[in-house]
Amino acid sequence: MSLMIRHCLIIIFSSIFLCCLTGSILFLAWKYISRKLEKQGFIHITYILLKLVMIAYIIPIVVVILLRYFWDGVIFSLTSFISNMIYALAIIWCIGFIIKLTGYVIRRYQFEKTTQFCEVENKEIKDLFKACKETIGVKKEVHLTMGMVPSPYVKGVLKPTIVLSEDIIDAERLKVIFYHELMHMKHRDLAWKLFGNVLIWIHWYFPVLKRLFRQYDDWSETYCDFSVYTLTKSRKQYFRVLYEIATQEMEWGTAVCSAVYEDESGLVRRIERAKRIGEMNPMKFLSAVALIFFFCLSGTVTVAASAIGFQRGYMRVVDLTETGDLVEGEDIAKNTTEEKTGKFQTDYQVKEFKIWDQEKSQIYFLDNPYLDSKTEVQTKKLYFEKGDRIQLDFLIAQKDDKKIKEGDAVSGYINEDGIRHYITHSRDIMNKFQVHKSGYYRIFFLNLSPFKVQVSGDFQMFKGEG
Repeated sequence: MSLMIRHCLIIIFSSIFLCCLTGSILFLAWKYISRKLEKQGFIHITYILLKLVMIAYIIPIVVVILLRYFWDGVIFSLTSFISNMIYALAIIWCIGFIIKLTGYVIRRYQFEKTTQFCEVENKEIKDLFKACKETIGVKKEVHLTMGMVPSPYVKGVLKPTIVLSEDIIDAERLKVIFYHELMHMKHRDLAWKLFGNVLIWIHWYFPVLKRLFRQYDDWSETYCDFSVYTLTKSRKQYFRVLYEIATQEMEWGTAVCSAVYEDESGLVRRIERAKRIGEMNPMKFLSAVALIFFFCLSGTVTVAASAIGFQRGYMRVVDLTETGDLVEGEDIAKNTTEEKTGKFQTDYQVKEFKIWDQEKSQIYFLDNPYLDSKTEVQTKKLYFEKGDRIQLDFLIAQKDDKKIKEGDAVSGYINEDGIRHYITHSRDIMNKFQVHKSGYYRIFFLNLSPFKVQVSGDFQMFKGEG
């Protein structure tokens, strides 16, 4: 159980780290292209790409790729050092997560406690609100309240409530307010804000997430403005009303709600962005396509580089911290079987397993760790020179406490004449073969047991007498 917990923890925290890495690189790419998209008035595209950046911070696509395509028997394996570090990281992360979550709950409680609300009873206001709901297309029940608040806002993901300022009662202003807040609901901005807070809790150690949250808060307001004045076809009148109802800044309340007016500088930015929106033309369209392609390319390269880099880095940490001591829960048997030579034919199914060639270290990894009964896997032909040494390190595991008999695991290499140099064992294959003649060879592993086994590990070639 302890070993399983540690394996789960190493995968979880690797996912958190890699999500933070890929999300941050995509955020930088978004920051670059958003300035260009903003100048050309592509508000909708900028807003959608920012949502994709937020998703990248929580979807562990790199870990999925590592487990699916880069599994080599070493990735996510444990040494004593890694086990101790993962426990320490788990404790520190949990403390930070609890502190951030507690702070959010306290702010939300204070926000609710300091504001007094009452239901709106005015029939004209309620009828206007109902008509605005139908125009926007919001069918969900929304509570309409009034209170002493600096600016009208909407709150609540499950039970949405629009809060009006007590001094705003004329129909023109109320209509703009209703359109604005109902558009936030249609865009599900409150749910995305909650999602942004969750990201801050998970990646509490990384302050860039706060900047990402502020960017989303800013662009959600911009996109809401764009949707409303596109619907009403009156951009000038819309922003005039926003300026008239602007009173005080919302301060920390913006973390739990979406307000019509949050601060003066934000409103100025929203107006400037609105001015840049113009007619579409071929050059603007091609420019937008190129920027979107750059963003997608950045994401693809980031994911691929993160997967390869993490795999190599993790393998390096395992090599540096592996002491030969047993990790609790593991049973590593010593290989005492002598090397054998012979030529034998088999009627077993032979498959070719993929290899990953890293030129500098010349390490090749077993691609598929699961091997059926009476099945052999072989590499493609590899060239070795006389005096080279081939180091085999394969670990064999089986399910349901089934025991592999002595000699059921066979591994070694095959020369061009079909002569096999091999060793047999019941648990692990650990041996260094010396090549006595230059030529092409194939590395093989044969499962003679009556059931499927899991094989993990690698083989490594050392030049000369290394």
